[in-house]
Amino acid sequence: MPRKTISAPARKDAGTRDSLPARRRAVALRAARGVTVGLLLALSLGCASPGGKLDESSSAEDLYRSAKRSLGQGDFLTAIDTFETLGARYPFGSYTQQAQLDIAYAYFKQDDFDGAVDAVSASSSSTRRARTSTTPTT
Repeated sequence: MPRKTISAPARKDAGTRDSLPARRRAVALRAARGVTVGLLLALSLGCASPGGKLDESSSAEDLYRSAKRSLGQGDFLTAIDTFETLGARYPFGSYTQQAQLDIAYAYFKQDDFDGAVDAVSASSSSTRRARTSTTPTT
């Protein structure tokens, strides 16, 4: 018995003049999307570094402002990293205690409650150390 062959229905635009510009538009649209995504990715990576211009000579105030900016923008990981850098570089600075509390807040906003508790514990223990090291002995 001979088999019947079923062919796919012909496309409406097959063989018409409109199909070539439609394909060109589709390719151009995909290329534009790719360029747009690439630019957004490049911009976001450029803004991902804390403050963009922070280096080894950044002051405590510069680090703190950059971290607060990241925290305000919802970039909690960058904020935590910058606050921790601040604490490491300036362990007894005026911004360090607040930075520890801001680290706890950033962990809290990420739903990392254990990290938040650890950061508060570290803040309170560093406060105790600072008080005992600066208290004059008589």
